[in-house]
Amino acid sequence: MKHIIILFCGLWTINLFARGRTTVREHFLRSDESPMADTVISPMVGVSRLLLPVPDQVGVKASIELAPDGFIRALNDSVSAEAGVFTGRYLDDPVLYLTGNMRWDFHLHPDWTVFGSPGLQIRRISDDDDDEIFPSVSMTAGGFYNFQDNLALRAEVDLFDFVPRVGVAFRF
Repeated sequence: MKHIIILFCGLWTINLFARGRTTVREHFLRSDESPMADTVISPMVGVSRLLLPVPDQVGVKASIELAPDGFIRALNDSVSAEAGVFTGRYLDDPVLYLTGNMRWDFHLHPDWTVFGSPGLQIRRISDDDDDEIFPSVSMTAGGFYNFQDNLALRAEVDLFDFVPRVGVAFRF
């Protein structure tokens, strides 16, 4: 995970200097060019067993922008409501994850957006005998690298389950 963060920071720095801008402050303060759209759909894959790189979660997240100007007027931020559904395995039992989050985006650069996303998660574990339901708190942190106006790479980490996820974000 440390290597992914270093890679993101390196690409971001190269982008800053390639565009002739030398400070993060120029991009992070409020501007009229928000790289995000009103609706984002992100199919994702998560790996929870870091030593065995087997896709452990597969799912999709969808979000709708609620506050395009965010909470802090001086910063280029926005707030979105996000829902997701993932399927995976816990030991040998199938699991269904339902998530509901409020995603707070910080648009650092036209190509880079970082976010924090607190919310709730419900897990349904199905075994041979019965189904068990576990509600829990969810917190994810991650970012978008915007390739085009309607397409971005999305990477995030669930901070409570320690599940890194990667996917593509389609904007409408």
